[in-house]
Amino acid sequence: MVCRGGGIWVSRDGFHFSQVSNESVYPKVDGRFEDPVVWKDSVQYNLIVNDWYGRIAYYLRSANGIDWTTDAGEAYMPGIARHADGKKEDWFKYERPKVLQDEYGRAVQANFAVIDTLKFADDACDNHSSKNITIPLNPGLLLHVEGNKKIDRMSRDIRVKVSSEKHFAPYSDLDIASLRLGAPTEVDYGRGCLVKKHERVGNDLILTFDGKGNGLTSNDFVLKLIGKKKDGSIAYGYARLPQASVHSPLLSARAPRLTADGNCRITVENFGLETAEPSTVCVEYTDGKGRGKMLGSAEVSALKPYESTEVYFKPAVSLTLGKMQELGKVSVILKQNRKAIGRAFITPIHAPQMLQEATTLTSPNGKLTASLSIPTISTGKWGIASLAVSFAHQGQTPTQLMSAISLGLKTNQRDFSRRVWLIAVSDERKITDDYVMITGKRSHCVNHGVERTYTFENDKKQLLQFTLRVYNDGVAFRYQLPQHIDATKGKTEILLSEHTTYNIPQGTKRWMQTYDPTSYERFYPLITDGSLPNESKKFDWGYPSLIEAAQEQFVLITEAGLRRDHAASYLNNKVKPHQYQVTYGDKSLPIKAGYTSPWRVLITGTMADIVESTLVTDVSDPSEMTSTDWINPAPASWIYWAYNHGSKDYKIVKEYADLAVDMKWPYLLIDWEWDVMGNGGNIDDALRYCHEHKVSPLLWYNSSTNWIGKGAPGPLYKLNTPDARRKEMTWLKEKGVAGIKVDFFKGDDVKSVNYYLDLLEEAARQRLLITFHGATVPRGWQRTYPHLMTVEAVYGAEWYNNAKRLGPRAAAHNCTLVFTRNVIGPMDYTPGTFSDSQHPHFTTHGHELALPILFESALQHMPDRPSVYRSLPKEVKQLLSQLPTAWDETRLLNGYPDHHVVMARRKGNAWYVAGINGTESAQELKMNLKQLGLEGRTATLMADGQTPHSFRIETLKVTASIQVSTLPRGGFVLLID
Repeated sequence: MVCRGGGIWVSRDGFHFSQVSNESVYPKVDGRFEDPVVWKDSVQYNLIVNDWYGRIAYYLRSANGIDWTTDAGEAYMPGIARHADGKKEDWFKYERPKVLQDEYGRAVQANFAVIDTLKFADDACDNHSSKNITIPLNPGLLLHVEGNKKIDRMSRDIRVKVSSEKHFAPYSDLDIASLRLGAPTEVDYGRGCLVKKHERVGNDLILTFDGKGNGLTSNDFVLKLIGKKKDGSIAYGYARLPQASVHSPLLSARAPRLTADGNCRITVENFGLETAEPSTVCVEYTDGKGRGKMLGSAEVSALKPYESTEVYFKPAVSLTLGKMQELGKVSVILKQNRKAIGRAFITPIHAPQMLQEATTLTSPNGKLTASLSIPTISTGKWGIASLAVSFAHQGQTPTQLMSAISLGLKTNQRDFSRRVWLIAVSDERKITDDYVMITGKRSHCVNHGVERTYTFENDKKQLLQFTLRVYNDGVAFRYQLPQHIDATKGKTEILLSEHTTYNIPQGTKRWMQTYDPTSYERFYPLITDGSLPNESKKFDWGYPSLIEAAQEQFVLITEAGLRRDHAASYLNNKVKPHQYQVTYGDKSLPIKAGYTSPWRVLITGTMADIVESTLVTDVSDPSEMTSTDWINPAPASWIYWAYNHGSKDYKIVKEYADLAVDMKWPYLLIDWEWDVMGNGGNIDDALRYCHEHKVSPLLWYNSSTNWIGKGAPGPLYKLNTPDARRKEMTWLKEKGVAGIKVDFFKGDDVKSVNYYLDLLEEAARQRLLITFHGATVPRGWQRTYPHLMTVEAVYGAEWYNNAKRLGPRAAAHNCTLVFTRNVIGPMDYTPGTFSDSQHPHFTTHGHELALPILFESALQHMPDRPSVYRSLPKEVKQLLSQLPTAWDETRLLNGYPDHHVVMARRKGNAWYVAGINGTESAQELKMNLKQLGLEGRTATLMADGQTPHSFRIETLKVTASIQVSTLPRGGFVLLID
């Protein structure tokens, strides 16, 4: 058997398999391999493996099932489904191959699962199709080399018998002059031996080839024949060389294990069908000068088929922990008569010490360390797995950032929350994330980290993989269950709980919002224990959560990499106030074999490290969208804030379309109730007006999953089923609508997560931008689906319409959002409200002007009245008119939650520096611009004037350090163009 990773497994009975190689046998190409299918015929072992990423499959051959050769060319690729009449079936992808064999073991039929588009693009009742198809195969000729004499490149004559079969008479059907014979690497390219004589023997045909040019090497075990039949069809076949044994011993050595007395123990097993002669197992290492050195060897007695033995040797060097680290991997090779049999097996020496040592993983810059605490199997004791995260400058004592993060999962079939131990650790793998974002805080994102995967075993011998990554700016980890099904066959496995629990000591400063799964619209108040004042019975907390773990060292807790059939999670500290356990939006979640959890993400470092981090998107799935030129981040005029029901008033809609034209904003968002528009026109008239004025309209929809009762705004039930979504979004595209805003979602359960993804995928097919409102927080989808422009999930400017609470708290709240909610993804706060709606502002105009720069959102919905924007100073109007909404670079220059923020964002060569004062007192906001290399450039300052509702505008030369005076709750923008 060949596993998905390319390792070889052998079984005596077809039920119990042992891995005999740790090296992939797949082609050495950059592929994403899956669906290996193996079969054996009368000549050799055959293997086809599919590269789903490249949509191509490869064909490999082996004499013994262990050592494989990749033939040139493709086994199959799109375009192979052709009928006898020439008709071609144009399938996009071929997967899940199966082979049907005849009585000789030859492949005579291939079955495939096929699809004519990307998987996520195939919905029920659409024009796409996925099927199982069958393709008949040319099984090849039955060939046999005559005689037992060894054949090699010096052979003069080679006699091969071609056997007759039903419907095939070789003497009359073959075009003998076309035939070539030799090594596969020769005849595949038109070379090889020519027939110099042929004779008929009964119904069979004996061919005598001139051996010249056969191209055989010591690695070949077959001859290949290629030619054609007289009807023009291809004729081919393989014949085993006489010297190539059909059955042979297959010795395999396991990795050395260090015993308690300092010796090395190796298990050697014969997986072949013949007795293996006595052999020697040798273990070699490479010294610091690159020279091969013998660590030790041991004699192995003769082994019958499937017999094993253990041998011991004393290492040539003392294997202390330091020496083990120095040695790294060793080569294990079996020899007979001093000649190697098989390939060297490269492996670390398995030892309890090595397992324990590998439980510490350090970031590439050496400053951040994650330490796994778990008993190893050698201790014979079960325990609980936990993780600690520490930070240290070079040469300094490490500072603990997070201690004893409990780990584990529990399903109705497996329990990894207790009684586990560590049985295996992968090699450390370097991680480089390098990708481009259309939206967000940075256009070119690059991050470096290291990764290990740890295998836990519980007391029922069930396995759980724990993958840990440590980056320079944080830690991410996730869980994965095995791909195979356990003994509880047929029973649905239910994920009951995840036991990841963060310890946040009492007295530690933290900024956390109570959990509201329908909107995430809460404040992030500063607290120092596990509860809010006057709300001691609230135990659920939403992401992200910011902790000041040590002086000038912070941790932001969130999650990322949410996929289909995942449920989003939150934190719960009901059991103990200082212990925050990851809790799913579904209390019981059906899962499948191979379940992989979302990433648990801890962004760490200074406030600048937190704000500038792209770790959420770094660990999220990359986008598969091939065309993104229709995605254009930009501001939009927005009706709702000033006129709650204005989108059903045609005349007001026209005013905001005119505003978009005046301000050079590409978009107009027509909000709820547009389906009942009146006062001179309907939605068709409004869309027509937008197009006439070259404004791209965006339309609002009710998700119809939460607010659906009496008084619920429409349109309703337009997006809830595949047919409805397709119909509505097709209509939107036909009407020239650029995107949609979907509002009022129900929660974080798996049904809601799948609905989000359904909307994103259909919107991608229709090339529609999408905004989620009344929704969950971003969890990395902005990378996977770059047309996801923004997400609300914030207590934003909309609340000036709903309650008095925002006004007095807005300045401090806005300062906190930069360090919490907006770190993890786009935030539809709808900033830039200079006038009052239903409840008054307490922030200054300078403060409000800074918010569209401080708050990242690829669609920045500009909420105020047209008359207000038109009355602003020309410099302010010009800034808002040309304001970018996606950035090339983001730098935090100064700031602290609740108190103040100074941030610089770059678009092209222009820098936009914005600062706000979150306090009730005037502040001098300082910034060091030397790090940006901007000294000497000209800048325009737009800051607080003498009164809260006025501006001070001046031109200045940039110096290394600048400070700006702000009023209480004030702010500024410095444009360095």
